[in-house]
Amino acid sequence: KTILAQHPDDLATLMQLAAIEARENKADAMVARLKRAIEAHPTALEPRVRMAGFYIATGSPENVAALFAPLDELQRRSPAVLELTGLAQLAQQENASALATFQHLVDARPNAAQNHFLLAMAAGKTGDEAKAREELAEAHKLDPDHVPTLLALARVAVSDGEKELFAQYLATLVKLAPDASDVVRLQAVSEAQNENAAEALVLAQRVFTLAPTTQSLLELTAYQLAAGKKGDVRVALQQWLKDHPNDVAVRLALASDLERGMNV
Repeated sequence: KTILAQHPDDLATLMQLAAIEARENKADAMVARLKRAIEAHPTALEPRVRMAGFYIATGSPENVAALFAPLDELQRRSPAVLELTGLAQLAQQENASALATFQHLVDARPNAAQNHFLLAMAAGKTGDEAKAREELAEAHKLDPDHVPTLLALARVAVSDGEKELFAQYLATLVKLAPDASDVVRLQAVSEAQNENAAEALVLAQRVFTLAPTTQSLLELTAYQLAAGKKGDVRVALQQWLKDHPNDVAVRLALASDLERGMNV
């Protein structure tokens, strides 16, 4: 702030303060700082990249295209801009556009596992399963410990019924990211496959604790049903709706549970 008092448009200082405000969860202050940096330095890439990341993380991907529009062609082809543009397109279900964007990203940096993973995700969204599998294989080849790729490959193995391959991927994931909710979710799947309903339920409860979302709640109630804990299902759904009254998916699940109770 002392520097800005003398040099109010110093880019490095504005970016450092924005980073501090982000760490302190001062989103409004961070956004204001980034907007100031963009206004003072309209051709600078870093503040636009930071702002785009914020838009995507906070569910406003529609703002990303306009943010990058003033950049020149060379800047728009930079890996950071391509990645964020593609992520914004995916978030808006512009899957064909995302596929083209991530292909440019792979062309720019073909040796990055993350880029091939993103291309695989876009290919999967467009229905090109062969391309998705090919890119996942390439990402795994480039970095056998790339967690997002391993998660995707593990899900593919489950879908294909490849239990041994699934077990291999899962074992690696447990070593690399034992506390990640998606890894614990796959552990629950593994226990369910082995007909260990009680252990699967314990793991599903852990997933919900780590990441309390509609998805993890509905997964939890499915495991509760499988474990014969029917009474817990209604309690969990009703408790969620107290805090999230507009959650349509959970209301539908509660209606189904009530209907099941009537038919018993």
